[in-house]
Amino acid sequence: MFIDFYYRKYCGTSFSAFTILSLFLLSVIGSFILLPQPVYGATDKIKEQIPSVRVVLSRKEVLRKWINTSGFLTPHSLVSITSLTEGYVPPNIIEIGSIVKKGQPMLLLKNKLLTYDLKRKEAVFNNRKSQLESLKHSSERAALLEVAKARRDYLVAKADLANAKLVYESKKKLGISGMLAGQELQVAQSDYDKAVANLDFLKAVLDDRKSNIDKKLWELDIARVESDMNASGADLEMSRHLFSSLNIEAPFDGQIVRRFVEEGNYIRTGAQLFELADISSLFCDCYLDERTLRSVQCGQHVELKLFDDDFSCTGQIEIISPVADLEKGGHLVRVKIASVNQYKSGDLVNKSGDSTSRGLALGGYFSCRILIRKKPGVVVLPIKSVLSKDSSPYVYVVTKDNIALKQPVQLGIEESGKIEIVSGLSVGKAVIVDGVYNVKDNQKVTLIQEAD
Repeated sequence: MFIDFYYRKYCGTSFSAFTILSLFLLSVIGSFILLPQPVYGATDKIKEQIPSVRVVLSRKEVLRKWINTSGFLTPHSLVSITSLTEGYVPPNIIEIGSIVKKGQPMLLLKNKLLTYDLKRKEAVFNNRKSQLESLKHSSERAALLEVAKARRDYLVAKADLANAKLVYESKKKLGISGMLAGQELQVAQSDYDKAVANLDFLKAVLDDRKSNIDKKLWELDIARVESDMNASGADLEMSRHLFSSLNIEAPFDGQIVRRFVEEGNYIRTGAQLFELADISSLFCDCYLDERTLRSVQCGQHVELKLFDDDFSCTGQIEIISPVADLEKGGHLVRVKIASVNQYKSGDLVNKSGDSTSRGLALGGYFSCRILIRKKPGVVVLPIKSVLSKDSSPYVYVVTKDNIALKQPVQLGIEESGKIEIVSGLSVGKAVIVDGVYNVKDNQKVTLIQEAD
């Protein structure tokens, strides 16, 4: 009664009528909820259950296995040119980047003291040389002339002696007969004795001159002068050597990559002048750890690319160091760059210099790929087309009826997103490469587009 009173007061009807009306409305609403709903787009839902895939045809290619590393460009040799003497640097010095030939002058220092000393020693040597030549031509002739003169003097003295003897004997006879004074006889005897002594002296001189001819004593003078000339020649050669050290020449064909002097500088002995690079061969020095080093050997092909640039070139391994460089973190692998002549000489400058060319620069940083294996004519697929279950690789092959079939395969080497199929797959098969994770074995698929 209490509930019916309030329903009547506020709802304008009795409780029992309200109950009946509520049950009716609930039944109507429930009928709409429980009725089966119409299936809109059922056909489209069935189509969506067929996965869309992209396939690629298996084919034979040359598969290459590479090792990736990096290194720096180095010349065949880099030599520091130093001064062997002192001097001033003249104007018009050779510039950085200049190409020089072996023996070409790079710098001629100025030194007045060495220049004066060279001229003085050249004059001394030339004087000794002319003196020796004159002595060689005149000594023997002079000795023969002296013998002739001594013989002439001896014959004259011999004639004088015969005359003095004749005078002495005639006066001696007159003295005995008393017709000549004793004083005159003494004078005649004295002249005779002088003539005998003079003849003996000149005979000794003649014998001495003949002895000189036999002994060739003038050769001693020639030897002495020749010794003096040789000594002055040695001094001259030393001066020439010191003077030639003022001329700095290129020891080999190459390019000047650094210069340490300027016009007007006074250079001391041993001062560094230039750095000269032998660019007849160029190398890229890489460093590999011991594990990677086992896969490389001399003669292997290498592809190089200048870091952060489009410049690329090729080469081959020339040197593999057996000793690891602890500072570099590995073994040195030196790659010789092929066909250096195709690069402009202006492309080769020191990394500290200014280069207007984007070509090779000494010290440039290269990324390198070393070819460690090459397998021609193998079946390859993109790596992403290969799945694996329980360590068993497989692929999905699409038939002509667009049915995906699971195909177990045996894998080989992989490189650059491709993998070798050793067995289990022949050439020309359509293999799913995109959408492979949405496919089941023996399932119908829709081909979107054949992959490249």
